[in-house]
This record gives sequence, structure tokens and C-alpha cells, in this order.
Amino acid sequence: MLIAVLLAVAIVGGVGPVRGDDEPSGEESAQVTGVVEPSGSGSRSASASGSGPAAAGVRPSGLAWHSGVFSHDAARTVEFEKTRGRPVDVLAVFPTRDSWSTIMQDWWMSQSAVPAGFSGTLAVGVPLFPDDGSMAQAAAGADVDRWEELGRLIASRYPDAWIRPGWEFNIPNWPWAVTPQNAQEYKAAFRHAVTGLRRGGPGLRIVFNPNEGRGASLPDATMAYPGDDVVDVIGIDAYDWYPAYRGEGWQEHRSKDQGWDYWAEFARSRGKKFAVPEWGVMAGSEASGGDNPDYIEAVLAWMGEHADLMAFDAYFEETEEYCRCALSLNPAAQAAYAARLPQAAAPDRAATAPDDAAAAPDDAAATPNDAGPDEPPGAATGLTPDPAAADAPGPSASSEPGAGAEPGADASPADTAPPEASPADTAPPDASSADTVPPDVPGERNAPPDDSRLPGRGRYGRSDPGRVASWATGAGAVEGEPQSGAEAGAGAVAEGR
Repeated sequence: MLIAVLLAVAIVGGVGPVRGDDEPSGEESAQVTGVVEPSGSGSRSASASGSGPAAAGVRPSGLAWHSGVFSHDAARTVEFEKTRGRPVDVLAVFPTRDSWSTIMQDWWMSQSAVPAGFSGTLAVGVPLFPDDGSMAQAAAGADVDRWEELGRLIASRYPDAWIRPGWEFNIPNWPWAVTPQNAQEYKAAFRHAVTGLRRGGPGLRIVFNPNEGRGASLPDATMAYPGDDVVDVIGIDAYDWYPAYRGEGWQEHRSKDQGWDYWAEFARSRGKKFAVPEWGVMAGSEASGGDNPDYIEAVLAWMGEHADLMAFDAYFEETEEYCRCALSLNPAAQAAYAARLPQAAAPDRAATAPDDAAAAPDDAAATPNDAGPDEPPGAATGLTPDPAAADAPGPSASSEPGAGAEPGADASPADTAPPEASPADTAPPDASSADTVPPDVPGERNAPPDDSRLPGRGRYGRSDPGRVASWATGAGAVEGEPQSGAEAGAGAVAEGR
């Protein structure tokens, strides 16, 4: 019998690896399969349906953080990958926002939008409510079941995707723009959205995503912060304009009130990761630096300095004339990106902490989680801020009524939840008028590449590109914001841009 066994071993070429000994595991296994198998309660594994790798440090690009692109065009994304010499880890996408039925049309996950063989994940920008909805309905929880349906749709293929509900809420022409009057409604609507999303996809990660700067719709963008328990990542959108990122212009964007450094500190003090879901040169605007390699250098250098905090970035590869953000249209910026990215985002720039772990201070203590027992561990825990952060730039609570002061770090989840508001008391101005349609600027268009090529997918609601600078035309405008394209051209500075 022994001789027979030895002969069998010789024939098959030896005994395979014994589980627990020589078999690859963790990141080593992921290098072979592209998927990290769950190794504990905090792991998020990709499904077998073609989702990207789990986010525990596995990135197709090999960079220090997840780095990607917006294009809504698979072929353009492939060209972008060739330019930078490495795959993308994340695709920024935006469903059509007319109604919940159009939001559920998944063309943004189809072969026309996602390249064959893509092994990363998505960053999905979703309106807080569709064009045929309202802030009051969303704040009352009317859409929770639809959010759950959307969560299941996304998680069926990208279980670890980042979701950006009601992004750029501090730009006044968005229907979900936040004002001091409706801040509580926004927070309630955001919390309901997260409740539904986490029911449908427990591994989905939630991004609180203001536009860089205070914005024009409210005096302090942190007034809209919905609570640590419903936010995983703090992200800002920041394009090269108002002013252009050159010399003092970059320093202004970096150090101003609620600029780059402010939001990074806000994220770090709350134990959150940081993201730049949309960024790009803005050659289509006279208020930009055009084909500006200085902007590319500045942004990549800043992200490299904060590599331990970074979750992801997505360059906005838009070719339309209103924007002309695409690197393919800006050779100087393209060359700077290709040369600087591998230096700024080198793997050794990242911290040793797990990729998706909260960037919490060492002495941070987790607070109770009110997200429910079925939520993923760590996805909804609030963390106490680092006491040292008290002297650093950060949000300040206002004592004035309606100012939306931040809840204390040691407040209970019940204390941090926005109070139930009567729609009659806090309903925002009617968002159905033509004046509230977002202008065609980055972060505010996100239509399919060409509606004529997408039969049955519906109108996306693009507005007249001539209104690019006409943001603050209604109540809530901040002094100093451009009131019209002519005024913007005359040198008015957009605080939020």
C-alpha cells in the first residue's frame, strides 16, 4: 500500500499546499485572484459577479490609495489608463437623476461605461432626491426603500463602492442645496439615504462631499454634516478655477476657510478617511488656469503629503466644451499627471494602517453605533476627535439658532440625529423652477456621454452651458460670489470654487 501511495504522488507531481501552511492568503492571495477573502468581521470581500477587489489594501494601480477617473466612456477610460501607465482603481459614475426609475437604469455599470476587465470599484454620485422628488419628502424618509433598492443594485457588482449622496450640497443651484433654513432637513434626508443604502449593501461606504470652500448657499458647510455614524469618508470636489492654482492661487485654495487643509483636518479629527471625488483642470472656463500643469503638480503633491489619510481620488476626464477638463485635451497637464502620479502616490507613501481603517488618532475612542446590529463593523462608528486638534483649523460650532452646530464628540447617537422637522417649518424654496437647475459645471452635469447614443435612458436635465457662472442668483448667496457670467468675467471670486 505504501508503494502504491508513493507511486501516486510521483504521478501527480507531489502533494499540493496544505491549508494554513503554504497556501497564499490575505494580500498574497489577492495578487493572484484580485479578491481578498474575508479574514475577519471587518473584511469586505468582492462578490463573484465581477466586482473590484476588496478594499483591504488591494488596488489594481499599485498606488498608495485608490486612484481613478470619471468619463462614462469605457474607451476613454482605457486611453486614460494608457496615459498614466497603470489601471484605474475607481470609476466615478452618476446615474440619470430624473426619477427613481431612471436612477435605477444601470447604464453607468454597462459595458459602454465600464471597460472590460475592470477590477476596481465605483464612486457613485447620487442626488439626495430625484428631479421629481423633494427635500421634504426625502427628510421624512419617503425614499428609504428606493435607497435600499439602489444599494442592492450597486452592491450586486461593487459591494465596496463609495456612495456620494447629495454631493456638492453647498452650491446653490443644486435642488438639494443646503441653506441655514433647511440644514436639518438635509441631514435627516442624508441619514435616511444611508439607512436604505446599508440595508441594501452593508459594505457600501458613504462619502460626505462638499465642494471645496464654504460654498455659496450657506456660511459654514459643516452645518450640513449629518453625523459620524452615517459617514465613512470626507471628500471635496476641487477644480482649477476661482482663482487658478498658480502661486498664491494654490495657497489660497489650500489654506482658506474650508479649503483643502481645513477639510483634511476635519476628516482626521473625526477619524475619517479623505477623498477627492472630482478634480481637474478647467480649460473651458476663462476663470481657470487653462492647460495648467501647476494645478496637477499642486494637487498630486498635496495628496501625496496626506497619503495616510487618502481613500480615493477620481480625475474628471470630461471632453465637453463647457469644461475641457480631460487630460487628453490638455497636453501640459497630461504630461504633469503621468510624471507626477507615480511619485506622489508611491505605495510607501501610505500609512501602515489598513486601507479602509478610519484615520483615527491613537487615543480616539469609539462611541456607540446606532446604525443597527446588521451594519458592518466600523462603518458607522463615531470617534472622539483628537484633543490636539482643538488648536488646529477646524469647524466651530455656532450658538445662534439654526446655525447647525456640530454635535459634541461624546454625544450619544440619539443626540446627534437631527430633530424631526415639520416640512412646513423647514421646507426649502421650490426646487422645480428653471433657475434652480444646476449649471453645466464640473460636479453638476454628469450626463451620459451622449443621450442620442443611449436610447431609452432618458433626459438627464442638462442646462444651458452659458449659465456656467450663474450660481448664486437666489436667496442664500454669499457676498463676493459671481451673480452672472458677466460679473464672473469681470473678476468676481467664487468663494466655493
